[in-house]
Amino acid sequence: MKLAMTREKGMYVAALGVGLGLRLVLLGQTAFTENEAALALQAWDLARGVPTVMGPQPGYLLLTLVNFFLGGANEFLARLWPALAGSLLVLAPWFLRERLGRVPAVILAFALAVDPALLALSRTAEGGIFSVSLGLLALALLAAGKPAPAGVLAGTALLGGPAAWLGLLVGALVWLWSRWVNRKAELSPADPRLRLTFFPWLAVGLVGFGTLFMLQPMGLSAWVNSFLVFWSGWKFGGGSPLNQMVLALVLMETLPLILGWVGLLHGRWRKDALDDLLGRWFAAALVIVLLYPARQVTDWVWVTVPLWALAAREVCRLFEGEDEHGLVSIGQAVLGFTLIGFAWLNVVGLNLVQDQAVTGSGGLNSLDPTTLRTLSIVISFVLFVVISIMIGVGWSRRAGLRGFVGAVLAALLVWTGSAAWHSAGLSKHPETNLWLSSPLITDGDLIRSTLGDLSEWNVRSRSGIEMVVEDNTSPSLRWLLRDFTQVRYVNALAVDGTPAVVFTNNSQPLTLPSAYTGQDFVLQSSVPWSLLYGDEWVRWLITREAPTQQEALFLWARSDLFAGGQGTGPAAEAPKDTGPVLAPQEAVP
Repeated sequence: MKLAMTREKGMYVAALGVGLGLRLVLLGQTAFTENEAALALQAWDLARGVPTVMGPQPGYLLLTLVNFFLGGANEFLARLWPALAGSLLVLAPWFLRERLGRVPAVILAFALAVDPALLALSRTAEGGIFSVSLGLLALALLAAGKPAPAGVLAGTALLGGPAAWLGLLVGALVWLWSRWVNRKAELSPADPRLRLTFFPWLAVGLVGFGTLFMLQPMGLSAWVNSFLVFWSGWKFGGGSPLNQMVLALVLMETLPLILGWVGLLHGRWRKDALDDLLGRWFAAALVIVLLYPARQVTDWVWVTVPLWALAAREVCRLFEGEDEHGLVSIGQAVLGFTLIGFAWLNVVGLNLVQDQAVTGSGGLNSLDPTTLRTLSIVISFVLFVVISIMIGVGWSRRAGLRGFVGAVLAALLVWTGSAAWHSAGLSKHPETNLWLSSPLITDGDLIRSTLGDLSEWNVRSRSGIEMVVEDNTSPSLRWLLRDFTQVRYVNALAVDGTPAVVFTNNSQPLTLPSAYTGQDFVLQSSVPWSLLYGDEWVRWLITREAPTQQEALFLWARSDLFAGGQGTGPAAEAPKDTGPVLAPQEAVP
């Protein structure tokens, strides 16, 4: 029987489309990070049958192995499963719409589609998003009385790596807290028999996907190792700096943080059981993420989801009921949003534009540009508040409050959209993304194109030129050179060797029998968040620009490879590329 497409279903389809679009747009063109390269290389080795030790994220590695086996190794396929898994979380509110409320559930679906933290994690080649998205979707399905698909998704979520154990710890603390206050968790299934179906299907998902249906049995040992990695994180640390964590939450998740807190306080005042549960979830996740020494900035996803749920419910409370002065509120909101935008433009100008001194005497002409812009900012906000008060007195308090909230909400929505775009790595400065937990590969495309041109000119293949990498085991460089067939990694160069291309970490000329021409590249860039001071944070807030630490890489090409050199160029006799010269085991020690 064909179901009619209702307006509500259409809204969820639209939310899913937004989530998929933001996660898939330019997915393969945004640069990898060091951590992504390391995981992708593991999946590539597994796909080629190269003996390797599987890392503590078996879910990601085994699914990406299939992608690489069928389509070859590239950035898009490396990130495809996380992007798809992250999009599925948008459907979770559909199964909770009776508990959350139908309108708040739709708002929450769109919020999960554009949330900066979820978006950043969904576009990262790692398994953390499996634990968050599939785990929460499994919980929603279980609450809706669908234990079989919930069990399979939960089993797959457990394969997401250390993030899965962090989420389980948060869930256990929320459950114990709920029992302590003698309240039944809102999301627990009413029928205990559902659990009898849920756990066998959980085992099916865990074993099936954890072993790639018995093709890779070592996936289960990698799953056990993920717990050991999570446990060791409490002792050895190595997580993101605390200031990066706090500022990522405050600056990138401003809207859910503000509205979520208001919704939490409002729910406490109304003694709403679901709001209390969401509040316990938020508090438990906040404490655990901050206390965990090996925390990553993207671990905030365990905090932002309950905040968005609280915010969605609060928005509906603020705008519920009819208002006879609705047009007045709309006009006030538009005017207030315009004033906020004008104030923001002056903030930008105050920090970035060096205006010439205004000539003249007396009045405002005697003020310097900095003072004028500061006055403009203050006057804009004063006007906004005064207009809101006047509308509240002249028409109704409800109309004034709705107009005020509407203007602030619109401004925060624009801010969240900008944060989401930057979090996805689509801005002009992807290396300054607050959600990054490792350095970003910077000149990767330039390095590959340079090597391809040299190779094509000399050996009539874009991947067959001989290369030697000296004292560099960076996963970033290995990922960039994965398609080149004659690459050797050595601790030191042979004094009598004359390889076509040499990579080194320093600019010292090579002491080899042949002459070489060098070119420097930036292999990785990262922002030292813990070292930034006030003005640099302000500049980042406005332009997303920040000081970076860069790792240089030097490419040395034998001078006779260039045009005019002896025995080079298309006219030279050179063998065509007939495949790898070294076996895969020998190519990468």
